[in-house]
Amino acid sequence: VCFIAFAISFCFFILLYFFLTEEGVSREGTLSYFSLPTVPGMTRADFYCYQGATSPQAILILVPGFNGNGKTLVAEAKWQNYAVKNKLLLIGISFASKIEDIQNGKGYYYVEKGSGEILLAFLRRLSSKKRPLYMYGFSGGAHFVSRFVEWAPSEVNGWCAYAAGWWTSPCKRGNAPPGIVACGDNDYRLGSSFCYFKEGRKIGRRWLWINITDVGHSPCLALDDFVRDYFEVLIKEYSIQHISVWIDIETGEKVCKKFLKKVPSLTGFLPSETLIPKWKNLNKSK
Repeated sequence: VCFIAFAISFCFFILLYFFLTEEGVSREGTLSYFSLPTVPGMTRADFYCYQGATSPQAILILVPGFNGNGKTLVAEAKWQNYAVKNKLLLIGISFASKIEDIQNGKGYYYVEKGSGEILLAFLRRLSSKKRPLYMYGFSGGAHFVSRFVEWAPSEVNGWCAYAAGWWTSPCKRGNAPPGIVACGDNDYRLGSSFCYFKEGRKIGRRWLWINITDVGHSPCLALDDFVRDYFEVLIKEYSIQHISVWIDIETGEKVCKKFLKKVPSLTGFLPSETLIPKWKNLNKSK
């Protein structure tokens, strides 16, 4: 069994090597499509790339819901304009698995089963230069993003996971990047999402909670806008000690170190104080 698993993995990475050495990201302002070999538990491993600059300074990955098509996200004018403004390589992930493999822990939601390595290998072949990486996923995409950050925290500079159905508890470590856990207040996933946020805060994660007013389980344009602003602060390296702040997630007011230490699960991290009004506009508890 071990030999067979090794053989499958070896064949996959050989195919991936030849595929990516023959292809490259398209020139600035155009869309590229890549279809990669899959691993067991996956039925599709596709990527759509939009290059917002000749020499991108960072990478932003958008991950849609269960078995969704990342091309739809990357083709949106708001995301393309954002990529141009911030000199980003924009990538839309289009992974797929059978529902039974999602349910039994073998599908692409579970990055340690192979989907995470597909993404890393793809990024390495696109460029030998490691660039800051940002990730934003909704529903099934939130499953992938939250687990990828736990699996490869040193690869990610900032992330947002919006409305996953269930979560894998975070591990205590010192090098975890800042991130957002979000859910609509009309979505039954709200409780599990908030519990996940509290788990992360209890072990010191620099996480922000967003409880979006009057939203069910659907993409949210207002959240998209906030995530773009949040990432832009990180991309421009404004996230330094005297600019970043901690807030009370019930009021949005800045908190002192004593409160932060006493009730960590009721506090959230923002890389800049300028984001507080925008957070208040999104969050139900004002």
